[in-house]
Amino acid sequence: MKDKDFTTPFEHWWGQYPGFRKANQSKCRVKFEKLDISEQRLAFIHVRECIERHPDWQDPQFICAPLVYLNQRRWENAIPGKKDMAAPTEGFSRDTTNLRDPVGQKINGLQKMIEMLEGKGADASAIKQQLQEATGDKYGTG
Repeated sequence: MKDKDFTTPFEHWWGQYPGFRKANQSKCRVKFEKLDISEQRLAFIHVRECIERHPDWQDPQFICAPLVYLNQRRWENAIPGKKDMAAPTEGFSRDTTNLRDPVGQKINGLQKMIEMLEGKGADASAIKQQLQEATGDKYGTG
């Protein structure tokens, strides 16, 4: 398989996971495939954001093994210094209707608040701005 020739969500996740501790691929596959699709998306996005923004992930010795990441549900951890939500990567899309997806919940809540305020004739520009900043206006909020 070529580096960028991915066919499953696990292969996308595994292919982007950095570090020299990358082992136990078959155990990781089983663990990853037990996650529901929204958790798989969050794990994928979280790893990508850690690679880009997490100070500890800039040195390979501080990146945990993939199986540790999955067993400890590390995608649920905040990323230090994270200011905005990155756009989903090809192969994954943000499902803002999935109530198990915390980011989707927040986007949905902000969209509903905007609709409610506008329905009452109130100014929702501050909430619109917050939503656009949080999503980079990549989720049809503009």
